[in-house]
Amino acid sequence: MTPKLRSRIRSAIRKIWWMYSSDRKEALKRCKLARGFGWQCEKCKTPTKKPEVDHIDPVGSGSWDGIIERMFCSADKLQVLCRECHKGKK
Repeated sequence: MTPKLRSRIRSAIRKIWWMYSSDRKEALKRCKLARGFGWQCEKCKTPTKKPEVDHIDPVGSGSWDGIIERMFCSADKLQVLCRECHKGKK
């Protein structure tokens, strides 16, 4: 499999996770602030209008089964971060 094809498949898996994961939505719900105030970053505790849901255990690479298993994890293995905290993690 070419690297370009592998990258496209991984992107498609991420998009499906982003659109349909109930655990992602549950993680966002637990950090939701009062109406109109956005979400609270779980690391720095500041409010953010554009949260990023991050996998605590990196999805990384490896077999497709491993990637999918790590991608579609439970809500307790996800954290809601502001953009700055998420950039700092990488």
